[in-house]
Amino acid sequence: MKTDRRLPSTTTARRKNVVADCLASGFSAHQSGRLDEAARLYRCALQWHPDEPDALYLLGTIALQKRDLPEAVRWFERAVRANPRHPACWVNLGLVRKDLGDLSGAEAAQRKAIELQPGFAEAHNNLGVVLAARGAFGPAVQCFRRAVSLCADYHDAWVNLGTALAARGRRNDAVVALKRAIALRPQAAHALAVLGAVLGELGMSIPAKDHVDRAAHLSPKNPDILAFRGVVLARNGETQAALANLERALDIDPNHVQARFHRCMAQIPILYHDEEEIAAARRRYECALLDLAEFCRTSSAERLWPIVQAVGSAQPFHLAYQGKNDVDLQRVYGAMVCDVMARAWPQFSRRPSMPSRGRDGRIRVGVVSGFFRHHSNWKLPIKGWVQHLDRKRFSVFGYHTQDTCDDQTRAAAGMLDKLVQGPLDLEQWCDAILADRPHVLLFPEIGMDPMTPRLAALRLAPVQCASWGHPMTTGFPTIDWFLSSDLMEPEDAQQHYSERLVRLPNLSISYEPLRTAVPAITRQHFGLSPDDVAYWCCQSLYKYLPQHDELFPQIAQRVPHARFVFLRYPDPSPLTALFQERLRKAFARHGLPADRYCVFLPRLSAGEFAATTRLMDVFLDSVGWSGCNSALEAIDAGLPVVTLRGSTLRANHCAAILRFMGHSDSVATTREQFVDFAAHLGLDAAWRQEQAARVQRDRHRIDHDMEPIRALEAFLERACESGDVVDGPPGEVPWIERGIRPGELHA
Repeated sequence: MKTDRRLPSTTTARRKNVVADCLASGFSAHQSGRLDEAARLYRCALQWHPDEPDALYLLGTIALQKRDLPEAVRWFERAVRANPRHPACWVNLGLVRKDLGDLSGAEAAQRKAIELQPGFAEAHNNLGVVLAARGAFGPAVQCFRRAVSLCADYHDAWVNLGTALAARGRRNDAVVALKRAIALRPQAAHALAVLGAVLGELGMSIPAKDHVDRAAHLSPKNPDILAFRGVVLARNGETQAALANLERALDIDPNHVQARFHRCMAQIPILYHDEEEIAAARRRYECALLDLAEFCRTSSAERLWPIVQAVGSAQPFHLAYQGKNDVDLQRVYGAMVCDVMARAWPQFSRRPSMPSRGRDGRIRVGVVSGFFRHHSNWKLPIKGWVQHLDRKRFSVFGYHTQDTCDDQTRAAAGMLDKLVQGPLDLEQWCDAILADRPHVLLFPEIGMDPMTPRLAALRLAPVQCASWGHPMTTGFPTIDWFLSSDLMEPEDAQQHYSERLVRLPNLSISYEPLRTAVPAITRQHFGLSPDDVAYWCCQSLYKYLPQHDELFPQIAQRVPHARFVFLRYPDPSPLTALFQERLRKAFARHGLPADRYCVFLPRLSAGEFAATTRLMDVFLDSVGWSGCNSALEAIDAGLPVVTLRGSTLRANHCAAILRFMGHSDSVATTREQFVDFAAHLGLDAAWRQEQAARVQRDRHRIDHDMEPIRALEAFLERACESGDVVDGPPGEVPWIERGIRPGELHA
């Protein structure tokens, strides 16, 4: 028989048919969840056609479903070699590379998919995920926005957009994106949990808790959701419930980085039942911190970037409120953070050489803070620095790490040579700061803003200093100096710091009261009668340690009409109830009803706070962590002050203010004296008025003090002359007479 040569050979035709049959049967099994059978059929196809791209791609998909990532990446790499123009294969290859910690390879794969198919929404979303994992949240936001513009009902991209916006500090925008995601899928547990966490950061505690509770109900074994819920509960002061959620998350995924960081920090409660609980919590925190430090030290490269993102998201903020010397614990924490950041950003981790001063000869000083706005950090250290440093000798740059702007932000921009407004990603911040070639970087606080510790853990200037916007040592080996107040520090203060201590004169700041519109409020509005002696106890509740609760009933025993006016902790936190129960027990031990003497006000706006301060009779300072901004405002309102000198910087804010005013005789040195002063002011109205008049007469001494600024200028000049003042000879300290002590300066 004659063969028809126009038809394909029997072997070729059979091969194509067999391959097609294997792929079709395998895909059917694949869709039905019979993965092993599907893999066998795809492999059968490869026996007939070793470079069949669909079989290679689908085998990679099965490996990805089984979380066999090395196997998946091998199949996808073979698939893109067989068909380089297969965008879906590039997308999946990028997903696997990302999960393996190869972020550069993952980014390249997603960009290749977009090059092949520019309208591929999933590729834009996945590229955003990779960029976010590297901390490039700005470009990630652009990718997610592109994804949702291509596919408006792309739920995952809306969730990712909200997450990236929140990480950039744009929380209100994040809420909008996350609500859009939830509108698309009302039962999406992950979106609910992320929205709950963002609402918690915005201080919206009740809806935050509602959202994370709903998420946990929908997905009770999801470690991400358990971690989010733990974070929200910890912020609300529900410590044990928070730890339970974080522990469950780690039971499911022992390498869950955010859960590990937040579990460590949640060992420090916001408020304590009794003094013994402080010691127990401190021991637990030390163990958890050492465990976390070891986890970070031994983590593989693929976990490095999640650890970087965790830095700053969970900080030991409440450690300082225990009233102890925290230097040893902070050294462990600081070394851990600086090691992580150096591994992630080695190019930003070497101390720069001291740059030249340029043609104008000025020293370039950078101030890094999230609080160039209405905030105590702006009112106390920052404003005086940027307003009064001599511009003939210094250029001053501000780096505002948050996106919040108000009239004080605009005022700051007018005072500074340059203000860089956030939010920016970490690498963008590093580039922006290094472009200005600062001689010195000042960090007014480290511990309150998420971006600040990441930047402080790097080396962006030859000289780096922290100050007392959050009044505790940083523990960071990258911070050379701690700028403090000579009047606030005890004689042995250097032992509280990992940094070299600089004792600037007086209060160390140039303070100017901010004027606030004051609404019309009367005492009757708060249930206070004209006969009541109102003691203003306006500190955050976590400043009140249980060992000092007895002071209130001791005063009340001697002042029958005493009323102690506190501020509630935001609901739904149980902390107000916990504090009230502590007071109830303390008053009961003295045979007194706490409800008769203690008043709790809701949280107040700045104007309401100022108005309420003016209605009080006495400012009663918190013991162990003294009021500073609140004390200055009370003095500005003409209130007499009762305070107790302590053994740390943060215990002496108010005492230093009174001493600087010339009122050292008003500073108690014992608990008994503290009660005596408070009782005398409560019982003797004439003496109270005399003390109020004395405060009014002398309060001007606090304002516009330029001596600390001149001393700071001398310090900055000496730091830049020597290149590193730490190595300077003790005998050559030209600013000693301005209040900086050489024994501590060169310890």
